[in-house]
Amino acid sequence: MRNLEDNLRDAVLDLADDAPPPHDLAAAARTRGRRIRRRRHATYGALAMALVAVTVTPYTVLRKDATAPAPATVVSQSPSPAPSPTTRTLAALEPRKPYQLLGGAVLTAMSRTENVEATPGELTEGDTYHVLLDPATGHYEQLTDDYRDVVPGPRGLFAVSGGRDAEKQVTIVTARGDVQRRIPYRPVGDEPQWSPDGSRLLIPTLAGFQIVPMAGGTEPAGEKVSGCPDYCSYSWLPNGTEIAVPLREDLPRSEAEPDRMQVLLIYSAETGKLSRSLPLKARPIGTRGWSPDERLVLTRPVGGGSITLTSTADGSPIAELAGSDGMFLPDGRILTIDDEFVMLHDRQGRVLEEAALPAVFRNLTLRAGLP
Repeated sequence: MRNLEDNLRDAVLDLADDAPPPHDLAAAARTRGRRIRRRRHATYGALAMALVAVTVTPYTVLRKDATAPAPATVVSQSPSPAPSPTTRTLAALEPRKPYQLLGGAVLTAMSRTENVEATPGELTEGDTYHVLLDPATGHYEQLTDDYRDVVPGPRGLFAVSGGRDAEKQVTIVTARGDVQRRIPYRPVGDEPQWSPDGSRLLIPTLAGFQIVPMAGGTEPAGEKVSGCPDYCSYSWLPNGTEIAVPLREDLPRSEAEPDRMQVLLIYSAETGKLSRSLPLKARPIGTRGWSPDERLVLTRPVGGGSITLTSTADGSPIAELAGSDGMFLPDGRILTIDDEFVMLHDRQGRVLEEAALPAVFRNLTLRAGLP
């Protein structure tokens, strides 16, 4: 009889089998933005500003520009000498233990979305499959229900949406898919964001945002947020008391061109009121993209593109980082990951260490986190 480890290993292999080659991230983001706007008009009309179709995962497409990791592109010169990075290959995946990356991080989720040819020459997203880390056991589990977005939380829970109830609720599940809570809010915009301590979930809504404590009940929703770009991504600041929301430039909008960002607005998580702004021209990639001291943030252009290490003081770029996803570690170093490699960077974006990933991860969406 096959054991659990064999079954889980096969599940990971199934994710990789027949996975379509990745497409250009910027082009995919622009296409997704145009598709979102078409669905807004068809469903809600001009008043909706609805983002119903954005339950489609923003991590469906992985950026793979080369067969080998590319070094960070330094945008601004550093006065100190660059360190010499070390390079190695990581071990094979063992489904019954957390997969160790670099800097103490582990692999928390592996996903694959099928591409379906809806009409000749035009691909759309099909089913999505996930294998998730259960931190209680240290084992990887296959998520069996029909979900598209999966957002790992600091406390071992996952916020999921998609499937039949995609336009009605966000569901909190364990790695095995056991439902812990159903939150009856229509998720719009980017994926929900866990607070830094994992005690609350930030959900973009038609009215602005809703903050849901995992202990029960709801906190007051924020005031109506308008002027969000195509790809409206919210994030918590590291202090856990403020929320960042991008504001687009007040210019005529075009289906052919992505919106441009004017500034990053900062709202109080307690009152929902606007408190200040930061001079950023690109959106934070999420809560994990903020440095612990809030002086740096990982950003990406609204229309898609490379991850950029950015100063929050003046919005100036510091370095472009290779990878499809990234996060700050508690000690201030930066981890970036793709389906072929993982890199560890210092606060100036310079590569400290890099490692190649086994071939089993090719064409999968990988999420890193802390054990």
